[in-house]
Amino acid sequence: MPVAFVPVTIHDRAGVTITGGVIPAGSSVTFRFYANETCTGPYEAETVAITTGSATASVESSSRLITTLTPIAYRAVFNSGDGTLVGSVLSDCEPMTFVQGPPPPASGNPVQSDNTKIVMEFTL
Repeated sequence: MPVAFVPVTIHDRAGVTITGGVIPAGSSVTFRFYANETCTGPYEAETVAITTGSATASVESSSRLITTLTPIAYRAVFNSGDGTLVGSVLSDCEPMTFVQGPPPPASGNPVQSDNTKIVMEFTL
């Protein structure tokens, strides 16, 4: 299971590949964000439309700033625009845990930095 320092900005990315055809019109990916590492219980959902007309596409969820040590997970669902051509698919659970980040720099030596960005990725 991946581990990251907090604070950190994360998002999920889904790659969709249709073998022997194209992604049906009206297809989308729903990103499920869980406040645990097991992809169980309640979740926040975000659905992103997929550009259709080709055999492959990639979509991303919105970014989230993680500031607590609570484990999280993403799970994505490919929602087919035409279930008679291509079925819908549920991804594996993508868990991540967090540890406290390194201490800030000593006073008198300020450093400007952005949060690290983590991309959790899967292919359907």
